[in-house]
Amino acid sequence: MAVDGLSRYGEDAFARAIARNFLGNVQAVYARERKLVEKYDAEGPRGGGGGEYPLQDGFGWTNGVVLALFGRYPDLEADASSARTPP
Repeated sequence: MAVDGLSRYGEDAFARAIARNFLGNVQAVYARERKLVEKYDAEGPRGGGGGEYPLQDGFGWTNGVVLALFGRYPDLEADASSARTPP
């Protein structure tokens, strides 16, 4: 929502920075834990916490957001691809 809203107000560089940071966080957690999780901590590369139930693995909205951001910023997908660690 933040990326889309900032883009609509002409704040493209800020929107892109948010997208890059989120995708970097997702990539760091995936590289370390080999999974996507439901939510991410905005202050560091780890899964988020709090809420009514424990952190969920492989949550669908995370997958959708990652794909949408790669669709909006294809070069960030290439950056993430080159940063992958071997299994």
